[in-house]
Amino acid sequence: MRRFLLFIVLTVAIMATWTYFFPPPKPVPKPAIVPEVPGTPGTPAAPSESPRTAQDTAQGTAPASRPAASLPPWAGQPVQAAAEDRVVLEDETTRAVFTNRGAQLVSLQLKHQKTQQGGAVELVRKRAEGPYPYGLVAKKGLGPHPLDQALFQAQRGRDGRSLVFRYRGPAGVAEKHFRFDDRGFLEAVINVPSGGGWALAMGPGLGNPTAAEAGSSYSRRGAVYKLGDEVEEIDPAGEEEAKPLSGRIDWVGLEDTYFLAALIPRAGLDGVLLQPVMAQGAAPDVRFRPLPP
Repeated sequence: MRRFLLFIVLTVAIMATWTYFFPPPKPVPKPAIVPEVPGTPGTPAAPSESPRTAQDTAQGTAPASRPAASLPPWAGQPVQAAAEDRVVLEDETTRAVFTNRGAQLVSLQLKHQKTQQGGAVELVRKRAEGPYPYGLVAKKGLGPHPLDQALFQAQRGRDGRSLVFRYRGPAGVAEKHFRFDDRGFLEAVINVPSGGGWALAMGPGLGNPTAAEAGSSYSRRGAVYKLGDEVEEIDPAGEEEAKPLSGRIDWVGLEDTYFLAALIPRAGLDGVLLQPVMAQGAAPDVRFRPLPP
């Protein structure tokens, strides 16, 4: 059995993004542009080829200068899908697959990167049960959140690069926006106005290593984050307790031998919890159990 790190960012507002490594250009005064999909994108998920790889990430809050996207008039009416469905969002380099059950990311493939078996590199760990990346967990106790089982309605943006999920029903009210920006980063905005007792889950793990890769002493897996002026790495081997982070968290990510997946909020995070988990079983039926029990 292998231990991995589950990143959960404690937050009460909107999820933020990955613009730290590639900051946007300084704004130039110009007429406002109305986005194709309502809301303000705020969290690119940036899988990128790197000598390092992040394995799990989490969520952040919207900066004070960027107010949380208020829910539009649809929020006053029941909004939910009749059945579970998969929705694909892709650009030239990346293919993201979402399930409308909880509006969660179930696959993220790099089209131009190949595994030793010849398939596309997959960055989302297969599992027997959720949560999946961009799923929600209870802020206290890290238990399941009812919105993860809700069937969201999905709507594509006219630009072909964006997607919005909406739900209003017995499980609560939520809206999740996803889009690929011009640099290929996956931005996300998560709006759950019905309560602040939730956190965003990312991970656990990065990709789907074979049994040989998982057992190899040359394989690299762990967590990495920048807190203040220091960049820290965590090896999950030997970790038995959750590690909370607070302060000026510039970014947090998961890494393996070759790839890095990092969450870069636009204006910091309320907090991050790096949770070690025990992997039980083999993909696709693996289950993750938080440590300590």
